[in-house]
Amino acid sequence: MTERVLIVDDEEDLRYVYTRQLRGDGYLLDTAVDGEEAIEKIRTNEYAVILTDMRMPRKDGLAVIGAAREHLPDAEIIVLTGHGSLENALQAFKSGNIFEYLLKPLDDIGVLNTVVARAMERRNLRKHNRELFEQLQRAYEELRQKSEMLIQNEKMIWANAGIDRWFYCSASLCFLQDTPKPAENKPMTRFARQFVDG
Repeated sequence: MTERVLIVDDEEDLRYVYTRQLRGDGYLLDTAVDGEEAIEKIRTNEYAVILTDMRMPRKDGLAVIGAAREHLPDAEIIVLTGHGSLENALQAFKSGNIFEYLLKPLDDIGVLNTVVARAMERRNLRKHNRELFEQLQRAYEELRQKSEMLIQNEKMIWANAGIDRWFYCSASLCFLQDTPKPAENKPMTRFARQFVDG
């Protein structure tokens, strides 16, 4: 599936430059003229990477970052701003999932391709790891349910055989389980007691 990238900047020339630079990398590119338009697009589209300015009319970059955190928590955000400061950078990093904080104009526009590609790679790796974790959770739950069924079946078998105590070992532990004492003392019961009690 082709990944989508959102470019947010109130300067038309810069939107054009960024779009032209990234067009050859195979992404689906959307643009927004300010934070308000960006937020509307974030609410209705799935973006892997968002490039945003910080100072814009109507809604600023912090509002865009906050909307992305709420609606697209997996999206990587790249800040491109001409008004960089330590306070501004700290606010941006506290607001959302910031991958990179860059000052414009970029000395080398080719850096944009590299940064977006790296952001896309980290996003896809994190998504892949989450999917693997969910698969492991499902496999563990299935194994746990099957293990419980086997234990219940084994308890019924031993109980029907007249054994009042049985010894069970799993991969991590061994324990004794009491079952109702049979009415008569069968040879198999005595053997089990000898096995368990030593």
